[in-house]
Amino acid sequence: TADLGHGGSLRLVSSDDVASMRRDLGLGMAGALGPAELDQIRRRLGSEWVVTGSYLLLEGQDQPLRVDVLLRHTGTGETRIAVTRRGRQKDLFTLADSLAGELRQALGKPAGQETGQAEARSAMPASLEAQRLYAEGLERLQRRDALSASGRLEAAVAADPTFSPGWLALARSCELLGFERRAEDAALKAVQASSGLPERQRLEAEATYLRIARRRPEATDRMRRVYELSHHAFQDGLTLGETQIRAGQNREALATLA
Repeated sequence: TADLGHGGSLRLVSSDDVASMRRDLGLGMAGALGPAELDQIRRRLGSEWVVTGSYLLLEGQDQPLRVDVLLRHTGTGETRIAVTRRGRQKDLFTLADSLAGELRQALGKPAGQETGQAEARSAMPASLEAQRLYAEGLERLQRRDALSASGRLEAAVAADPTFSPGWLALARSCELLGFERRAEDAALKAVQASSGLPERQRLEAEATYLRIARRRPEATDRMRRVYELSHHAFQDGLTLGETQIRAGQNREALATLA
């Protein structure tokens, strides 16, 4: 969904916020969303629209990858658009660009530009194997299964050592496991690999490294800018508040979390 937010005309809810909501509300990864679930999502996230979907790999087909996406209104339950795309696994980014363009147009926004597409691609590794491992690692990390997540994330960065978000997620999983040195090393590699990424991703990597390295005032400065760039995303606000508390900035943390 990264392409949907290109240009800042649409506010996207972060994957961390979505994962937290799913845990708290008991919503699975699969299954249809009824009126009650849509209302819960609206109340929890303040989201007017929700994108749901699924994919299938159809063996023996010329175009084995099938992706189905729905855009639904959380208040009325209206399905604004239903889109199906077929292609090959190597065409994943092209499929994502096409789907995002149609969804944006359904919401009355321009389809998107190459710069936005490039930023979206930076959110995933280059190889299909690394993409799979990274996605599996993130899903486990969001469930707080740090041990299982770290194994997949280590494999993901081994498959694509230049992928900064993979190193960043690995740093977080190691931190949850109490492996501070490994977490700091992974966070530093995330920073080193982030030079070509958008500002928000670079700052997030820097903030994580500085926090793990106990350079807390500097981490707070970076995280405050991340919070601004994300248009005050809920999870970024929590992270900023936690970082401020660790830096002894209790008054600022109260203002952030208020």
